[in-house]
Amino acid sequence: MNRQENQLKKWFAENGFGQLPIFSKVVITNPHTGIKSIPPNVNLSQKVIHKEVLPSKIIQIETNISENQISEKQLKKSIRLLKKASVRSGSSILDRFQINKEDVATGVFCPGCNLLPMIRVKRTWHCEACRRNYKEAHINAIKDYSLIFGTSITNRELRSFLQIESITVATRILNSMELPHTGGYKNRKYELISIDNKNKGF
Repeated sequence: MNRQENQLKKWFAENGFGQLPIFSKVVITNPHTGIKSIPPNVNLSQKVIHKEVLPSKIIQIETNISENQISEKQLKKSIRLLKKASVRSGSSILDRFQINKEDVATGVFCPGCNLLPMIRVKRTWHCEACRRNYKEAHINAIKDYSLIFGTSITNRELRSFLQIESITVATRILNSMELPHTGGYKNRKYELISIDNKNKGF
């Protein structure tokens, strides 16, 4: 995290922004994860936090930033440059870490207890461990797929990764996400670059 913060500071300086205020945090999304260091580190709670604490940390940061540190014009310019400079990694995660495709765990994780896999029941995902249902649990799984295997997916690949058998259900999921696609019905590929949490699952 510190390395990334220093790299971002350097990038801002090289692009004419000087020393912009940068605040870095490690955010743990699973509320059941314990945070502890050995030996104890008194600064750990300031840098590594649960997601529930993030909103209050953002408010605290905004309160501590003076208006003259960065103007709205500078902020908008920095956003434009960051978007322009952002590129997807060209190397495969599987190749980089020498992982076989067959060794990747497939299925849909339960957002509540992290059970893998959940099962598809009607138009929702059911967890047999905590007994909860989630309609959109597949979205994070498809995001994981795009990071591991690439930015396109077929109906067959989706069924294999989500562990569902029905071609119709897979088609319904893909169509509901309104993803750009190429090819005809039998060889259609869906682009995963713009997956949005607002997509609704069916």
